[in-house]
Amino acid sequence: MKIGLWQLTPIALLLSSALSYAETLEQVCELQVDSNQCPSVEYFLNKPFDAKDEFDKYKLCSEATFDLYKVQKSCEFDKYLAQAQIQFDQYKSEVSKVWDSPTFSSKHSWVSYTPSLEMKREVNFEKNVIKVTTIEGETTSIEELKEAIIQTSTLTIGDAQKNDVFTAELLKSTDVKELSGEPLLPLSNDKKEQEIEIKQAIAQVTITESTDSKGNKVIEAEIPFLPSWLNRKEKRFFESVTTYANKYDLEPEFVLSIIKTESAFDPRATSHIPAFGLMQIVPSSAGLDATSFLYGEQQMLNRDYLFDPAKNIEVGTAYIHLLRSRYFRGIENSENLKYCVTAAYNGGMAPIYRIFGNGSRKKAIAKLNQLSPQQVYDTIQRKHSAAETRNYLKKVHNTELKYEQNMI
Repeated sequence: MKIGLWQLTPIALLLSSALSYAETLEQVCELQVDSNQCPSVEYFLNKPFDAKDEFDKYKLCSEATFDLYKVQKSCEFDKYLAQAQIQFDQYKSEVSKVWDSPTFSSKHSWVSYTPSLEMKREVNFEKNVIKVTTIEGETTSIEELKEAIIQTSTLTIGDAQKNDVFTAELLKSTDVKELSGEPLLPLSNDKKEQEIEIKQAIAQVTITESTDSKGNKVIEAEIPFLPSWLNRKEKRFFESVTTYANKYDLEPEFVLSIIKTESAFDPRATSHIPAFGLMQIVPSSAGLDATSFLYGEQQMLNRDYLFDPAKNIEVGTAYIHLLRSRYFRGIENSENLKYCVTAAYNGGMAPIYRIFGNGSRKKAIAKLNQLSPQQVYDTIQRKHSAAETRNYLKKVHNTELKYEQNMI
């Protein structure tokens, strides 16, 4: 039966009028926002609103309130990030005036320059080396380089974070209260054994001299990680990995393969996405989902959780659990599920839904349940648009197979 506007009650008439003439989420849902916002928030608020009925309006507005929080938090972090990026870009410009091919910290290596910019220290967790390079030429002795290596080898995770310009700026802008006092390198817990190991490492130092394109005399001192360091590099995180893998019914080997691929077990890893820590958590995406699950509300991980190895593993494994139990729930074959989770951890869920279901989660799950693990793996390798994700899946898969064969 059709009802004319003259037949509606005054309240229903007002609601009907709002549905008919209000055009945006902000207007219809009466969303409250701060005055100083990012373009992403403005874009969200100005989205067209289209509800079929009052129940649909209630549902959409409830979702909009929740989503607005996420957008605002992302906006907040983007401001921190933008400020850090400005400072970092200025710093890179200064370094480039001194060095012909400057390098900076990545998710696998820590790089720091002295205030004079004439000496660079680096710890590379992928290549398993410590390097100290100077362009001071004749004014720097080999003994001074060795001493710089010793100082680098005894850094704490917190010290390393404070000495990296990009991370240090984020620490400052997000007001991090506590940094890890654990060693950056996998040193022995015994002080005497530490001293012995460092002497053994220094004994293996390699000195290289060259001249750069600016005419500077460059001297580089490099030492490899000792076998004992390589042995501890992964093992020192086994307890946390095992604890949270068991909590979420994950194979420890799988979690370890994610960590090795993401950060090569560099505990202070920071990439310029930005993503943080051993499991490379992105605060504005995986971090929000994981904290909502862990604490009952979304929290932007812009404080201590970003920089603590054990907490990072907790958040990372919680996110893997969400991928398995929420975003890919319904996949029956455990290997199919693992391939999808792995690819999504790197490249998001949408490409997997698109590859197997033309963008529909429901269709994708149904299709995945018709395929063998080899077919799923091959399809992702063939059809995923991102080469990074294709390589990531391959690397995680191969790494996990090695862990399964060699796990102690």
